[in-house]
Amino acid sequence: MDYTYEIIKYHPQDLFIQVKYMADGKPDILRNIVVKPFTQEEIDRFIDMNGQYAVKTWGYIDAVDPNMPEPPTTGTKTFVQKEIVNEPYPDFDEFTQKAEQTYTETDTQCINGWNVLDMDAQEQADYLVLWRNNVAVTMRQCRLALKNQGLLATVQSNIDALSEDSQIEWEYSAAVERKSPLVTSLGGALGLTEVQLDDLFKLAATL
Repeated sequence: MDYTYEIIKYHPQDLFIQVKYMADGKPDILRNIVVKPFTQEEIDRFIDMNGQYAVKTWGYIDAVDPNMPEPPTTGTKTFVQKEIVNEPYPDFDEFTQKAEQTYTETDTQCINGWNVLDMDAQEQADYLVLWRNNVAVTMRQCRLALKNQGLLATVQSNIDALSEDSQIEWEYSAAVERKSPLVTSLGGALGLTEVQLDDLFKLAATL
């Protein structure tokens, strides 16, 4: 069976994606997927695995006999179609907290929810390394953040002292990666600590 899919949510910090599977004439199927390790290869593998689950689910739906009698409306049992509720992904401090999925069932609802938990020191350190290796901002955001902190003029005056590669990157790159040699060089020239560089990128991401 042919199907398509769309990634609805993508949260590397929680090793989590949410994928919607679609096929002609079939109901959409939403899957919450935890991917470990969070690499493109594993993401593709988990998407394919859950796609096979969606295909099987559609097959079960097709196999239901449309002439099957309705459940009895009298007797000792009551058949209740429960509402499936997907709670929105919560806001939290991604550097000190994490979100874990929960499932709660009531008389009328099946609730896919979230708990926000504090990360321990090791988890925070691991996430910081992951964030530093992956975060990037546009050059516009970078310059605005430096201007906001009164550092843009100092950066401009130090550019000529950097390597030719760093000068080209500063002048022509569309984005700036936290892990790039340019950031390391400028941080040293400005006397900024790793934490101060992190704060600059966090600020830039909001501009």
